[in-house]
Amino acid sequence: MSTRQVLVMVAIATAVVAALLAISLSRDEADAEGTAATLVGVGAVREELAGVAQRGNALGSPDAPVQIVEYGDLACPACKAAADTTVPDVIAEFVRAGDATLEFRPIAFIGPSSERGALAAEAAAEQDAMWPLIGLLYRSQGDERTDWLTDDLLEQAVTALSLDVAAWRRDYRSPAIRQQVAERAAAAEADEVRATPTFIIRGPRGLKVVKGVADVAEFRNAIKEVGPS
Repeated sequence: MSTRQVLVMVAIATAVVAALLAISLSRDEADAEGTAATLVGVGAVREELAGVAQRGNALGSPDAPVQIVEYGDLACPACKAAADTTVPDVIAEFVRAGDATLEFRPIAFIGPSSERGALAAEAAAEQDAMWPLIGLLYRSQGDERTDWLTDDLLEQAVTALSLDVAAWRRDYRSPAIRQQVAERAAAAEADEVRATPTFIIRGPRGLKVVKGVADVAEFRNAIKEVGPS
C-alpha cells in the first residue's frame, strides 16, 4: 500500500470518527433538552404538612414569636436539597411547636422554569396551598439545564393536590400574580439576597441570615438568638 493510500484511509477514518462524535453529542443535547420531569411525592407532601396551619405563603401560627422567610427558586438544585433535608426538620421542630412561622417567597434566578414556578406558587397561595405545591415541585424537579417545568406538569401537580384548577389557572395567568412575583423580587433585593435558598430569621431580638443547605442546628441557634429571652 502506498503512502498516499495510507493517508487517504487515515483521513477517511478521522472523518468517520468526527461524524460519529458529532451525532453522539447531538443526541446527548437533544436528550438533555427533551428531559421531562415526572410528578412524584404527593403522599409524602401531604404527610409532611398534615395538621400544619397554612395561610397564603405561610406555615404555622401567626402568633409565633419568630418569622422565618425562605427565598427560593423552584428550579434551584440547592433549594431542592434544602426542601428534601433541612426544611422538613424546621417544620417539625419549630413550626409545629408554634415557635416560628415559615414563609416562602418564590423568586426566579435560573430561567423560564423558575419564573413559571414562582407564578404557580403564588397562584396556589390564593388557595392556601403554596407549600404543598412547592413541596411537590421540588420532589419532581428536573435538570436545571432544561426547561422542565411546563404548564402541563404544573396542571398535573395542581390537579393531584385537589386544588380548584380553573381558579388556579386564572390566577397563574393574571397580572396581579405577576405583580406579586415582582414584589417578591424587590423584597429579595431589599434583603440583599444573592443566592437561593436564603433564609431570613426575624424575632423580637433581631435578625439572622442562614444561607444554603444548612443543618437544622444552625436554625436552632439563630432562633435562640433572635427569639424571646
